[in-house]
Amino acid sequence: MNSSRGISTLHQWCLLLFTALAFVLPAQGQGNKPLNIKSDYLLVINAYTSDAPWSNALIEPVQKWVSAEQGVALFVEHLNMLMISDTVQFDKVKRAILNKYSDKAPKAVMLLGNPSLLLKDDIRALWGDPPVILCAEEDYFGPDSVYIEKLPIPEGERVPLSTLADRYNMTVLQTKMFPKDDIELLKRMVPGVKKVLLIGDGRYINQQLNYDMERLMAKEYPDLEYRFLSAADMSLEELIAWLETVDIDSTGVLFSSWFSKSDIAGNTVLNANSYRVISNLSVPVFAMKRAVLENSSMVGGCFLDKTPFFTHLQQTIESVLANTPARDIPFYIPPKAVPTFSYPSLLLKGFSIDQCPPASQFIDRPTFYQRNKALIISGGVLMAALLFFLYMHHRVRSLKKLNEAQRQQVEANRELANLFDNMPIAYMKAKLLHDPSGEIADLEICRTNGRFITNFARSIESDRYLGSELFDGDLSVTLQLAKLADAEKRAITYTQYFSESDSYQNIVVTPATKDGYVDAYYVNATQTANRLPWSVHRWSLHSARR
Repeated sequence: MNSSRGISTLHQWCLLLFTALAFVLPAQGQGNKPLNIKSDYLLVINAYTSDAPWSNALIEPVQKWVSAEQGVALFVEHLNMLMISDTVQFDKVKRAILNKYSDKAPKAVMLLGNPSLLLKDDIRALWGDPPVILCAEEDYFGPDSVYIEKLPIPEGERVPLSTLADRYNMTVLQTKMFPKDDIELLKRMVPGVKKVLLIGDGRYINQQLNYDMERLMAKEYPDLEYRFLSAADMSLEELIAWLETVDIDSTGVLFSSWFSKSDIAGNTVLNANSYRVISNLSVPVFAMKRAVLENSSMVGGCFLDKTPFFTHLQQTIESVLANTPARDIPFYIPPKAVPTFSYPSLLLKGFSIDQCPPASQFIDRPTFYQRNKALIISGGVLMAALLFFLYMHHRVRSLKKLNEAQRQQVEANRELANLFDNMPIAYMKAKLLHDPSGEIADLEICRTNGRFITNFARSIESDRYLGSELFDGDLSVTLQLAKLADAEKRAITYTQYFSESDSYQNIVVTPATKDGYVDAYYVNATQTANRLPWSVHRWSLHSARR
């Protein structure tokens, strides 16, 4: 009960909202004067109300395209055919529209819906031969009376639209429905279907659709029960109550439209937006027009492919505005139906993508990332953690290897240092110091080992000292031979007696790798020298000097 009262309240608000739509054009026709139009314009005449989803889906892109044309305006008129019940009312609406544009012929006329063909002779009589673009729901037309009285056209009375092209300078784009494809879709999506319901209204197009559906069901689906639920025979509340009782496992529901008339305070009100309420019921509802699906919570349906259709429509409008006769433009006939679904509604009503036909299109289907966002983020975090672990593991192993290499290097350096300090050869590196005249006057001893300190510098506590401090009077020989080694860039070998330490040393002096420095190596030869005559000692030193 609460649900029904809520729906009823919603319905009343919708009715009040559209009060202004009641007989809008007939009322305007009583006092309308011709518009003062100076520029070229495209006139769009819609057979239905301004709120009809199907016609709005066509008008909105046309407005965008024409607005890009320099010097071309767009005017839209609505016939509101459901509000017209006889020729007198229609004549008022017709005169109201045509009178507004009588002073200047449109660049082209675009007719929406087969009932708008009621104006074809008047357009020709008033403006001559303007190009006409017809967006037709069917590929045929019939007597004028069927559109006013909302009667179906029997097959024997249907006249192909192609017969109108030359006479009325007309081209046609078909926007037909696909009843057979929709029934096959119901059988696929609802495997246990035994009954097919068609939701429609009192407009001509739905009377024609019901007429064709009755014959299609009887001929090709005799095992399925069929029923037409019309806004002309029941209220929205009655429809909702009825739909809430159906068995969704054995009933397939198709929706065309639900245009309803109501009388409020003596005014006739037309409501075309009830389809949104119907789509939110628990029963899955399949749309027969794409515009309805895109603006509601219905599950899906079979429609023409919108991309090639709108491409052809845009090209057609551009051609006629560029003075191409419409009769020279081929008709557009959609090759086949495309199964199309609202992805959110599909899942909400308990269906899965696996149930949908191959090559189906999905509206509002999330991208791969959106569908798997949590998994992708979790996987990314896990991968980042794994990479970080592998990096840290590799780094730890590398650091261990580096530490081990450093430890081994330190150990090797320590061993070499011990070997260097404790080897039986004294060593020094010395910088040659020059006096103002350029002669070598002294040595600055920069580096030594332990043996050298023991032999020559035991009493001096310093890391750097002069040769004159160590060798005193024995320095002159060392300076001469160091000068010779540095000048000739070769090793000099000699034996020298050092009075301070009372020792003989076998010495090798070589130029160091750095200019101005020498390396000197000392081997204690005191015992050997003591066994030689004094003349030999003198000879060794003399030979070195030479």
